[in-house]
Amino acid sequence: LIISCRPHKSKEVLGKLDSKGIPATVVGEVVEKEKGTHYFENGRKMELKHPQVDPFWAAFGKAAAQQ
Repeated sequence: LIISCRPHKSKEVLGKLDSKGIPATVVGEVVEKEKGTHYFENGRKMELKHPQVDPFWAAFGKAAAQQ
């Protein structure tokens, strides 16, 4: 699950989740579209590419068909 909030509210959100026993951490930030979508791996900036097909939907369809 990814939660998006304003940067100045992140500590409050993390605190509320923690108070309910839900582990959470900040993993990124939303920036201007022109800056692109990136992640860091072993200290290197990598471009995050859309997978074109979301594998969730195939798994969801299979699970739904079994019910």
